[in-house]
Amino acid sequence: MSAPTNPVIDSVVDGRYQVEAEIARGGMATVYRARDLRLDRAVALKVMRDDLARDDTFVRRFVHEARVVARLQHPHIVGVYDQGEDEHVVFLAMELVEGSTLRDVITRRAPLSARRALSIVVPVTEALAVAHADGLVHRDVKPENVLISHRGQVVKVTDFGLARLDGHPNATTEMLWGTAAYLAPEQVEHGTADPRTDVYAVGLLLHELLTGTKAFPGDDPLRVAYEHVHGGMPHARDLVPTVPEAVADLVLRAAANDPDDRPADASELLLELRRLERSLSEDELDAVPEPSDATTPVPTGGDRTELVRGAGGPGRAGPGPTATRQIPVREPGPRPRWGTPGSPGRAATAPPAPGRPGPRDAGAGARAEGRPRGCSVCCWCCSRRVAATGSGISPRGPPCTPRCRWSSGCPRARPAARSTPRSWTRW
Repeated sequence: MSAPTNPVIDSVVDGRYQVEAEIARGGMATVYRARDLRLDRAVALKVMRDDLARDDTFVRRFVHEARVVARLQHPHIVGVYDQGEDEHVVFLAMELVEGSTLRDVITRRAPLSARRALSIVVPVTEALAVAHADGLVHRDVKPENVLISHRGQVVKVTDFGLARLDGHPNATTEMLWGTAAYLAPEQVEHGTADPRTDVYAVGLLLHELLTGTKAFPGDDPLRVAYEHVHGGMPHARDLVPTVPEAVADLVLRAAANDPDDRPADASELLLELRRLERSLSEDELDAVPEPSDATTPVPTGGDRTELVRGAGGPGRAGPGPTATRQIPVREPGPRPRWGTPGSPGRAATAPPAPGRPGPRDAGAGARAEGRPRGCSVCCWCCSRRVAATGSGISPRGPPCTPRCRWSSGCPRARPAARSTPRSWTRW
């Protein structure tokens, strides 16, 4: 029995676009290489999934993407040429970038030197700065949405399908779409997003480029989303010791749990990145990455944008790997922080390691006050167990277990008897 063929391939969409081959398939649409017969040029044709093309809500979102990107003119943003509908085929004609995604680069080459990592992240931040200046928030920044030309000289941000006007009444929605590995804590908890949400994702991208590992790895979207809110992000130098300290600290500041601790928007982050580039020596920029034994490779599979929380019910399930999961979201309110005095069932925070700034020190890049710093003290990826002392942190005992921060022997582990929010009791 022959395999089913894709009816879109070899067809002519809207009497203009000759579809040649499939490039990529995502949770909401498939991207094809096509030729514009009218202008005789190659284009990327983004075609919405058949089932979603019959849903007015998703069609409006698709058209919205065309209008959003069409107003953003920048060398590091994929351009939009046309948008239309041909019977049940809803499409978007875009600039074709001959190359690969940042996910491919991470899989093949990460960890990267600081110079190479910054040469990718800076153009991404420039593109987001243009969007933020126009009042737009991308909301789905991830390696799969960053395209790099074959020679690595051109970096472009794509897929503004989830973009929202900052402060627009629809900026907060009961429908939470995104990619679990790159969702900011406020997206998980409250479903809200502003420019600092994109800054958070850029911080995670930079961490992944420098270390070759995701800051919050895992295959279960629910657990990964939970870690964004309650977990401790590892320090990049504890995974790859050759990462410059200043770069690792900026990563932590950009990916701070509390949005107020991050740069206010991509423009502010861009200034810090450029200042950082100028401050580093040639040796620091070009140091050959040397991952520690604890480094875990990033899975080769890509991350898909999906409905991680539906309105009042489970997420919509698509075929195969596009299936979505519901993430319980707590009502807006003060977020509990680890080590907050008087918080029942939470351990006090240990002092920072010598030579590393504390959580609230300027430029520290640490996560919110009182939350575990990560590998520099004790977490799933550290290579030794450490103890908190009056003078700082010192080694103790044998190598810790993969999840040492949950163990009773870890000085910064969460107590087993801690109270669990009702919305997470399903775990």
